[in-house]
Amino acid sequence: MDNAPKRRTSPWIAFLAGAVVMLALGLLIFAWQGTDDAAKGVRVAARAAQALPDLPEPRLPQAPRLPDAPIPLPK
Repeated sequence: MDNAPKRRTSPWIAFLAGAVVMLALGLLIFAWQGTDDAAKGVRVAARAAQALPDLPEPRLPQAPRLPDAPIPLPK
């Protein structure tokens, strides 16, 4: 059994796996830093929404109505 060849991971596979992990970490850090900016934007939007006046409910204007179409009768 000692003479069996040992399996080695290809250097390219190891390199690509490391690159994927580094990319994932970079995106995670980027997203983590963006949460502060997003929270600040939500707070600003909430303050701006409180400053808006209450508007009355919109209603449709009174418009002329078309009469019902005649119902065709079989002959």
